[in-house]
Amino acid sequence: MDQTSTRTSARPVRWKMALLTWLTLMPITSATAYALQPAHLPLLANVAMSSAVSIALLTWVVMPRLTRRLGPWLRRRGASDARARSVRRSRPGLTANGDHS
Repeated sequence: MDQTSTRTSARPVRWKMALLTWLTLMPITSATAYALQPAHLPLLANVAMSSAVSIALLTWVVMPRLTRRLGPWLRRRGASDARARSVRRSRPGLTANGDHS
């Protein structure tokens, strides 16, 4: 294995954080919305309650534990990430994290 494929950084890789967030948000939101069905709330109230509960659980319970547990994987940058960074560096107008300046 080459050295580039095991390089880690302080910040998690964005696509991995997005994937982890989606994989945790889907079941939490679905379960919360399902649990609120018997309350016969209007749709907007159901969505507001399920999203508020989901965000609170993700922010203070689920994501801190998952990012701690999956930290090495989240921060590991593979060879494809290194190539993407080198392309971004060569393109003017992009910052180091890929955002437009």
